[in-house]
Parts: sequence; structure tokens; C-alpha cells
Amino acid sequence: MSGLNSGLRAGRVHAWSRATARLLLVPLLAVLACQSFFTISGNVSPSSLANGTVLTLVFPSGTVLVPVDSSGNYSFTGLSNGTYTVTPSLSGTTFTPTSQTVTINGASVGGVNFTAQSQAPAGNYPDLSDIIPIATVPSPVEPTPFSIVGSGASRQLQFTHDTYNGGSGPLEIQPVYNAASGYYQGFQHIYSFQSGSWTLVQTIPVAGAFVFDAAHGHFHFPFTSYVLCAVNPDGSVGAPVAASTKNDYCINDSFIYNSSLPNAGPWPNLGSCNDPTSLRGLSIGGADEYDQTDPGQVIVIGTLADGTYWLRAMVDPDDYFAESDKTNNETDIELAISGSTVTVLQSVQPKLTQPPAITLTAPGAGTVSGTVQLTANTSAPGGVQFLVDGLPFGSVVASAPYTLSWATTAVPNGSHWLAAQTTDSTGHAGTSPVVVVTVSNNATTPPTIQLQSPTAGATVNAVISLSATATAQVGIPTVQFFVDNVAVGSPLTAPPFITTWDTQTVANGAHTVGATATDQNGLVGNATPVAITVDNSHPANVIAFDAQLFKDGAGTLQTAAFSTTTTSDLLVAFVAYDGPTNAPQTATVSGGGLNWQLVKRSNTQLGTAEIWAANATDFLTSVTVSAQPGLPGYHGSLSVIAFLNASGTGIVGQASAPTGAPDIYLPGITAGNWVFAVGNDWDNAIPRTPVSGQVLVHQDLDTVVGDTYWVQSTTAPSTANALVDIHDSAPTTDQWNYAAAEIVATRQQ
Repeated sequence: MSGLNSGLRAGRVHAWSRATARLLLVPLLAVLACQSFFTISGNVSPSSLANGTVLTLVFPSGTVLVPVDSSGNYSFTGLSNGTYTVTPSLSGTTFTPTSQTVTINGASVGGVNFTAQSQAPAGNYPDLSDIIPIATVPSPVEPTPFSIVGSGASRQLQFTHDTYNGGSGPLEIQPVYNAASGYYQGFQHIYSFQSGSWTLVQTIPVAGAFVFDAAHGHFHFPFTSYVLCAVNPDGSVGAPVAASTKNDYCINDSFIYNSSLPNAGPWPNLGSCNDPTSLRGLSIGGADEYDQTDPGQVIVIGTLADGTYWLRAMVDPDDYFAESDKTNNETDIELAISGSTVTVLQSVQPKLTQPPAITLTAPGAGTVSGTVQLTANTSAPGGVQFLVDGLPFGSVVASAPYTLSWATTAVPNGSHWLAAQTTDSTGHAGTSPVVVVTVSNNATTPPTIQLQSPTAGATVNAVISLSATATAQVGIPTVQFFVDNVAVGSPLTAPPFITTWDTQTVANGAHTVGATATDQNGLVGNATPVAITVDNSHPANVIAFDAQLFKDGAGTLQTAAFSTTTTSDLLVAFVAYDGPTNAPQTATVSGGGLNWQLVKRSNTQLGTAEIWAANATDFLTSVTVSAQPGLPGYHGSLSVIAFLNASGTGIVGQASAPTGAPDIYLPGITAGNWVFAVGNDWDNAIPRTPVSGQVLVHQDLDTVVGDTYWVQSTTAPSTANALVDIHDSAPTTDQWNYAAAEIVATRQQ
């Protein structure tokens, strides 16, 4: 009986039908009498879900069943050459893959692994898509989302886009810092809406890495992708000619794009963009907007010839998120480019196929050490790219068997996430479920540390951020920054590893920034030093007010006559208007003999909040400025400020919501520049409460129509290069539109 499967030996047959066992033993004994014996073995992970799983082995002469052990391992023994099918089963559980075909040819076969997943209650999933907000009639009032800037090799196509959630549930992601990988790893939460309340029903590891950019207050993550493509002779999307490098996202609502969806509105759990530990995501009906003038919103096209092209926009291009519909993630915009003019010809949302299926079959969840084999299973033609901690590991394995060696000694001890990716014949990606392993090697390697900011060769001034990523084999390392080998700030014992440095404490010229990471055993790792140049010889001129005028009322609003004291004032008009319930409100600014340009508009909720700007080239004498609503007769407020020592507007932003506190974050504000915002509240005439460090410039509580219009700013120009979050703490129950802009200071000669 030594060749019998252990699952059928005396003492264990009682777990199955004795009659069935006798029937199976007869043909199996006949085979065992004259052939060598082999084994099929593997693991079902995680072991916490594998308990109770039964593996079924089907072969030409019968069927054999075995259970997993307490670690999720199983083994079929006493097998001859031939082809077998292994299928796991457990009530209330699904398995990936559902079954595997195994061929024995003179040797045992191991690593036939499966991943178990509990069947959670049916949930309300997000449904992501990409929207390019194309203007029906391009004009200064409603500009096109595209523009061409620069010339020669630096010529760029700028574009605006909205990442939209049109599903029945929110997109909610909890980033969690993993000291072993040095990155944040995301867990997607799936909720179910039942009996009028939301219940968390499933938590899914997100395969991609969330890399936090402390200097700009957002994550680097492949949330969307943008590729400019040629047009095939039949008019379809052709080969790529240029691609956007954008990878920085807040992953949060800019406004509620579609309030008509069931349960639409701000999801209450989402946090601040610049807090890497807070929940990220999109509310039901919410959109994360990135204006064409925002940092990174470009495709470098250089000397690309004028002509017709397709812009292919894809949300979740790597198939990282669980959605109700993966077939609507692509939007294609046909563009005609002529010099500095972009004309939108058409917008198409193709029906995609489902992402290609792929499974990471080895290793299974558990503890690993030394060198292990990463193994994947897929029928897609695109080869396999393995992922370690959300980032590509090694080269694409082009053909089966899809196996790659992974030296675990190259990563710190601790938890690591493994996954695999492939592409189908159209180039669309599919990503496997995550397998979590624990690396356990002798901790003899010093920590690794890499400076993130400043970058090599940068010229810096005023107060800047120093930031780094660091990992250790055991635990979280301690990080210390240095400038010219002199410590800056105190040691940092937890991420994000970021501190500030006043560059005015050193002389202008060349300097070196460094950092060290020290683990619990005293092993020290050094970052590659970064050479920078400090130049405080041209500090910002102090921005000041040359004139301030306010006009509240109905219809067209006109300021009193005013004059300026210099020939180069920057004039900025902050406009807020009431509006109807059935159409979006807009405004137009004119006057002073100036060329006024719309800087930012926010009108997703009722009414509008807008910023307009114009540069004076001479003294202004007894001039007026007017604002006119696009839909006439409504109340509003106009604030006009003539700024001294200001060259123009810089980073801008807008947000809207039906409830909650008005809030806009502006990343990368330069020291010496000043942030202003304008808003309207359609619901009530109720005072704003700015947060600490911010003030109301003007506020109109319009009790006639029950609206509030206000302008607020930071109390003074920024003293450091940093993110500015301009917002109010109250009220939180009314709908609002909000627009903000950075006023850029001129520099001393």
C-alpha cells in the first residue's frame, strides 16, 4: 500500500465514502503494480481562507479527493505519467484559477497553487471613465480644453481632463505605509448599500505602488494615461507618436460632476490630498479634474507635423482597481493640430473587452527567503511582467513557462506584495490578484535611502522641502538630512521623511544635500548626494495692493473709477454670481482698456465663481471695470484688485460640491507668491469661517436672494515653496463653487 495516495490510506478513508474509495482503489492499484510513482502538490493561499478546502484530481480512470493541511498545502501521491486536472472547492469561496491541468512526464510536479477569495455580498462598485470637457463653442468665456504652448523641441500639447466615477458605489482607497517596501500600499474598499446604509463588504489589495511626493502633496500612481496617436487610413486610432508622463494625482473629488446618480454627493470618508495616510478616492458622481495649466498636464510634441491625431485617454490603464464595468475606461478624442491651434473633431468611447486574465501561481502566501521562483499563468499573448511591491520587477517574460527568479535578499525583511501583469492583442492590460509574502532573511544589509527633493542640478531659494524615501530590512529606519555635511533638523523616525530648510542660512552658490538612514541594529545607509545651487540674489518683490474696489448688486456690476500708480500693475477680478436652477451661470469681465482673460471658472454647482486677469502696460487713470453675467438679471459680487510687484497668475484650481467646507489645494506655490480665492454659496447668506492663516478680503451676505459671495486669501505671500490649502471650516451644509489662483511676484534684479 506504500504507493497509495495518503488521503485514501487506512484511518482516513472514513472522511470519504468507503464505497467510493473501493471503486477508486481497484484501477489505481492496477496502475501502481507496474509503474513508477509521482506526485502533484501545491498550496492554497491564504491559509486563513484555505481551511476546509478539498482538492479534486480527475484522471482518465477516476477521481481522487484530498483536503489541505493547516498551512494550505496538499499533495496527490502515487501517480503515473499522464494528464490530470486539479480543482479546489469550498463553500462560499472562489479560487483563482478555478482549475489547473497538469501533465506528469517522468517527474513529480509541484507549485500547483491556488488563491482563495471569500465570496463577499454583492457590492456597489465604482465605474471609472475619463472625460475631456470639450467646449461646444470655444471662446474666451468657455475655452477649449486643449492648447499648444512653446516652440521647437519644447512644444507642448496641454489638455484638461476629469477622472469620473459613474458607478453605484464610491472609489475608496486606504493607503498604508509599508516600511519593508518604502511605499504606500493601497486597499480598495467595496461597500454595499442596503436598507438605507452603507456596509463595508470587501477589502482588495491594490497591486500598484502609491509613491507619495511630499513636496507637492500628492501620490505618484498610474491613475490614468494619455497617448497621442496617428490616424490610420480607415480613420481608426493608429500607432503612438507621443505620450504624457503624468503620474501625479490627488485621487479626490474636485467637484460632483453628476449629482443625478443615486447616492451622489461627497463621500464623507475622503481626506486631504497632502495627508498620505488619509482615504483617497472618488465619490459617486465625483470627478478629479486636472486643468491644462496644472503641473504635468502636457504631452511634449516637439516638431511634430501639423495634422490630425487621436488622443487616447485611459483611466486605470494597469487594471489595478475593481469596477462594475471595465469596458468604458477609454476615451478617444480626434484632434486637428495647426500651429498653435487645436480643433476637436470628435469624441469616441470605444467598447473594450474585459482585461486579460492572469494568475500568480507561485509563490503562495507565506514566509519566503533566499531565491524563490515567481510563476504566473495566463493565456494572453502579451507575455508576463512581474510586480514586486507594485513596481515592475525584471524584464517581461515573453513566453511560457512564465517564471522568473527573485532574490529576496535584495529587499528588506517584512511584508511584500507580488502580482503579475499581461496584455491582450489590443495592448490592454490585465493584473493578477495580489499575493502577500513575508520575507525573512538575516538582517545584514544597511538601509536604503534615496533623496526625492531637491533634484540634482536644481537652483533653489527661500525655504524649500527636503524629502527622501528609506527602507530597512527590519523595522522603519531613522532619517537625517544634511546640507554640506551639517545636519538639518531633527532625525525623523517615521514617514513621510520630509523637513524644511531655509536656503538663506547659507551663501549663494554650490551646495550638497545628503541624507542617511539608520536601522534598529545601527546599520547606516547613505543616499547619493545631490548637488544644487542656492540663488537668493533675486528674491521676490513684495506683492502689495495698488487699488481695491468692490461692487455688490444685480446684473452688470461696475466698479467706481480708479487710477494706478505704476505702469505695470496686474489687475485681477474676482467674480461671483447667483444663477438659475436649470443652466450653468458664467460671467465676462471688461474695462480699463485692458485685455481680460479668464483664469479659472467654477460653476458645477448653481451660480459661478470666476477669476479674470489683465496686465496693464501703462498708468490707468480714472478707469472702471465691469462684470456681466452670462444669464442676465442675477445678483453677484465683483472684487477688483490692482497688484503691485505681480507678474501674472500661476497655479490655479477649482472645486465645487453640494455640501462640505469649501476647499482647494494648490501644489508647488513659490515663496513670495500669494494665493487668493473666490466663492459663491447659492443656498444661504451665511458668513464664511476661514481657517487659521487665511482672511476674508471681501464678503457679501446677500439676504435678498439668500446667497453668499466672498473673496479670501492667505494672510500674506508664502514664505516657503510649498503646497497651499485654501479653505473654510464653516459652513459645511451648503453647496458652493470655489476658484483659486496663485499671484506670482516679480523678482528683484
